[in-house]
Amino acid sequence: MREKLGVILSGGGSKGAFQVGVLEYIAEHHDIAWISGTSVGAINGASFASGNSIDNLKKSWLSLDHKQIFPKTPGFFSRGNQEALKEVIRENIHKKRIEDCKVPLMIVTKNILARREHVFYKGDLLMTTLASSALKYVFPPVILDGIPHEDNIIVSDDALDCDRIVLVDILHNRVQMRHPLKFFLNYELKKAMDIKNEELKKKKAVVTIALDRDQNMFDFSNTNSLIKKGYDFTKKKL
Repeated sequence: MREKLGVILSGGGSKGAFQVGVLEYIAEHHDIAWISGTSVGAINGASFASGNSIDNLKKSWLSLDHKQIFPKTPGFFSRGNQEALKEVIRENIHKKRIEDCKVPLMIVTKNILARREHVFYKGDLLMTTLASSALKYVFPPVILDGIPHEDNIIVSDDALDCDRIVLVDILHNRVQMRHPLKFFLNYELKKAMDIKNEELKKKKAVVTIALDRDQNMFDFSNTNSLIKKGYDFTKKKL
């Protein structure tokens, strides 16, 4: 009997290609009991959970024209084209509702009014995924049931039944950052992820698969190598 894994996919922009390789290996050798994703992790998770094949997801990443989504030099405080992002998501999901997905799916957003994370177990798959991908200062919030939602960045520690949890962390870099602001943000994100990790460990055994390279989350030049790295890292970990 194959092991049933719960998969948690963090945010991390272009580094989301790493998650595709992780999903590829897990799908080949294990059963995926459920997926939870935020930001780009929600996009990858919604794609796979709704029935899109890994091959199609890989092709989408490799053919992605990021200049359509980021007409100007991509980066924080540089406005992206949310309609273009919406079309990318639409092309990669095969269900209309979260609750209709082939693999149970949780999508994590930030409820702006409540100032806290919100986990969706049901609802419009396209718009909820778009809301989870609405990175602050880059994309405007998405209104869901009258409430504005945006990218939560950090994963949720909600978990469903499974044998083990695989936490795919592409969010923060593991290298020293010289810029004080970047160092502070990296430290805060790492601290938040570590807290979530500890909360998850109280529920199930957790395997963390983390990207070990310093890459700008708006750099789409290493997609192919990131997919391969995700596959190889997961093979060693599992």
